[in-house]
Amino acid sequence: MQLKATLYALMLIIALAQLVFSCSLLEPRMKGDIEAIDFIDTYDIEEGKCCYISWDIKNADRVVFQTKKYASKDSVRVCPDDTTTFTIATANAEHTKFFKVKVNVNPYVPKIQTGSEFITSNIDTISLELSQYFSGIIPYQYNPKINNIKITGFFNQENGILVNFMPLDLFGNFIDELEFGNHNLSFQFVKDNVRIPCSVTNVEKISKSGKNHIYFIIENSFNAQHIASVINQLRKSLLAFSNNDLVSIYFVNHKINRLAESVTPNYASLLLSSNNIVPNGLNSTANGLIEVLDIIGSEINKNEAKPIIILCNFSGDNSSITYTLSDVVKVARKQKIPIYSIGIGLDAKSYQLTPLSNSTNAREYIISQNEIDDVHKIFNEIYFSQKNAY
Repeated sequence: MQLKATLYALMLIIALAQLVFSCSLLEPRMKGDIEAIDFIDTYDIEEGKCCYISWDIKNADRVVFQTKKYASKDSVRVCPDDTTTFTIATANAEHTKFFKVKVNVNPYVPKIQTGSEFITSNIDTISLELSQYFSGIIPYQYNPKINNIKITGFFNQENGILVNFMPLDLFGNFIDELEFGNHNLSFQFVKDNVRIPCSVTNVEKISKSGKNHIYFIIENSFNAQHIASVINQLRKSLLAFSNNDLVSIYFVNHKINRLAESVTPNYASLLLSSNNIVPNGLNSTANGLIEVLDIIGSEINKNEAKPIIILCNFSGDNSSITYTLSDVVKVARKQKIPIYSIGIGLDAKSYQLTPLSNSTNAREYIISQNEIDDVHKIFNEIYFSQKNAY
């Protein structure tokens, strides 16, 4: 296939050259070196989008793009399905020159809208791909059916419990401006096969505009053989986060590696792209969490950003000596810091992660190795739930 593609590209260049020279009998002809005055050789677009390739070529009286002739200063609209390299052929009386243009076609990523304003009901944010995780936003006026109600946080109050939840449709769309006043709501606790019914007194939409500081703690022990996939998906999610928020990223094995601290999501994404994280050592999650909680405790009064921890584990803690996860829970509860956890693969210990997250008023996610491509959706879901819920 590679040889066939190379031969096809070569034949296309030869055909373009023949077309350019076939016009050589027409006068007048320019002379001198052919130079690009205004020319971009790389474009980035999302799937299903188009872009305009433009150029301004000095001393070129013949410009050919995909067998068609254009002016020396011109543009053309292209809509490739996949990443494609185009060739612009130019010529004058003395020279022939080819310019390469690469158009990168990137997967579509739903934009997470944040800020002081309420969520805008925009048709472009609606996801049409089946998903059990948050993937988009849909207005209640479209009459979507609730397929999944996800509890993203809960807090004890004097006369009851406050529950934050996200109603999602079959495609993972957050149903915006839902009128719960028209519904009879109830829920129940299930413990040891005993069902305890509870009444719902009030449901309100929550849209928070405050700044968040998200602390990512990612296991980097020998068991983290698929850490590269998680890093790539974290980079993808960070590009959808608001740069009004802050991000810190730590990698934990038998020690903690501080990759980024108190930076914007975009800058954190750049730092991830330039680092090759190699799995090594044992898993000391409890010690790493305590160290991060100490960092948060020393900074908590310096800014108004709300701290949130997101933990990614491939295995259970097997080397923490000084602290246990019970110690982590005590500190996190005292500082009112939720610890969301993502357990990936068979070696992840749900019996460690579930009580860790539930005891800090957060949520855990346990996924199989085959579901690792959903990690970026989980990142997005946790992030979005800190801004919007019911």
